[in-house]
Amino acid sequence: KDIIVDIGRSTYLDREDLVISTVRRGESCRVEVVSADPITQRVGRLHPPIFDCDFLPKTVQYIHNGSPLLQQDSVRLLVHKFTDTVTVTETV
Repeated sequence: KDIIVDIGRSTYLDREDLVISTVRRGESCRVEVVSADPITQRVGRLHPPIFDCDFLPKTVQYIHNGSPLLQQDSVRLLVHKFTDTVTVTETV
């Protein structure tokens, strides 16, 4: 989902801002920001870089660093779902 943040400002994400497939009973789920991707996060960043899929309000924040040169930014995420026997990772 697109999030609008003014230059040099920040905003907190809601769970509805991230499109993560359903986590089933018995699974745990973590989100990791892909920081080594040169095409994403050129204007801002997500903090913290690793957080639970079921994060609490006002705990995950997008921070705009203030660059007026780029109109858009994107953040690539890895969603890791863990069960007792397997780990599934998807890119969102």
